[in-house]
Amino acid sequence: MEDKSSPKPGTARPSKKTSLPEPLSGSQELRNQAEKKLSHTRRGKPAVPASEADTQRLLHELQVHQIELEVQNTELVRTRAIAETALRQYTELYDFAPVGYFTLSSDGTIQKLNLNAARLLGATRKELLNRRFGLFVSTGSRPVYNAFIEKVFGSGINQICELPFQREGQTPFWGRLEAVSKDGQDCQVNLVDITANKQAEEKIAQLNTNLEQRVEDRTLELRQTQEKLIRHEHLAALGQLAGGVSHELRTPLAVILNSVYYLKLIHADGNDEIREYLAIIEKETHNADKIVTDLLDFARVQIVDREPVPVSRLVQEILEKYPSPPTIKMALDIPRRLPNIYADPRQVQQILGNLVVNAYQAMSAGGTLMITARRRAGEVALAVRDTGLGISPDAMSKLFEPLFTTKIKGIGLGLAVSKKQAEANGGRIEVQSTLGEGATFTLYLPIKE
Repeated sequence: MEDKSSPKPGTARPSKKTSLPEPLSGSQELRNQAEKKLSHTRRGKPAVPASEADTQRLLHELQVHQIELEVQNTELVRTRAIAETALRQYTELYDFAPVGYFTLSSDGTIQKLNLNAARLLGATRKELLNRRFGLFVSTGSRPVYNAFIEKVFGSGINQICELPFQREGQTPFWGRLEAVSKDGQDCQVNLVDITANKQAEEKIAQLNTNLEQRVEDRTLELRQTQEKLIRHEHLAALGQLAGGVSHELRTPLAVILNSVYYLKLIHADGNDEIREYLAIIEKETHNADKIVTDLLDFARVQIVDREPVPVSRLVQEILEKYPSPPTIKMALDIPRRLPNIYADPRQVQQILGNLVVNAYQAMSAGGTLMITARRRAGEVALAVRDTGLGISPDAMSKLFEPLFTTKIKGIGLGLAVSKKQAEANGGRIEVQSTLGEGATFTLYLPIKE
């Protein structure tokens, strides 16, 4: 019995139908290109339709190629995302960096800059582009900046400079420039605000200066203290010496004065030379007696016997005792209704005598001595003013110290004794002086209400 399912002889068995994958969307163009390519590869051969196997193979290749393109596209998308992320990070790093970044052309024109650079110069990036960077340097420092830029473009190595900058409507600031040019066409510049550092440096420098001054002042103070201690030791020794030998010194001095007085009497008709020498002996003897008196007055405790004393009478007695030299003019200004002072008259005479004599000696070339008296609250101010050379600032600080003197003669106790006596009488002495214009010593004493 004939098997109907078997094919007849000479008849081809129909091929089993194979299910092919469906073409992917968007692959028609690739398929057309592939078929065109296939037709070229069969050039010279009979143009016959492609078999089903060729079609399947071509379609497979096209699908593989499409998948490859999709993989490449995915990789490109990922790479682009990475590049965009890197660009964004670089832009943020450049724009928001704490340092100002500039790109300058060879003539100093700003070509590029970041946000912090614009903030430092006090303008927007748009306003700063194509402007000369040197215009923002302080006027007095522009020669330094020009030399710096010339060195940057000429050397090709990193250069550093610190300059003051100015900006419209804002506070100037100090900036630190670091620049380099690799090709000589443009240069990269970093700008950092170092104002705080400069202020700190100035403060440190000022502190160092103050410290040096304080050390110098302290050294001077210690030296002066040492000098005072030495003077006090000398004064103590002189006080003991004066107290012990005052009688022995004053007795021969009194004898010398009496002898001079006797010689003046018996040589009243003597020649001028004898009278001149006798006057010198008398004067120097009085000076020696005054030194002994000053030593005793300074060394001993002051005993004050205060009483009401008219100021006009005191001044008159002083001028009679110490008359002015011919080259010195006198000027008095003492009100008649001035109240009496309440003090020891002998000590006040000694104080005024010292002040008047010192004024005479300060005007060796001549001048004017003015004595004025004015009432102040509860006291009288007696001022002795000369028109001499004045007192130097250095001498003013030591004027009332014992054993300090600017005179050729004397041991420097007159003003020290006067100050001590004034304080013992409830008063004080003040001095004012302008170098080259004279000095004014003012004695303040209480009044008797």
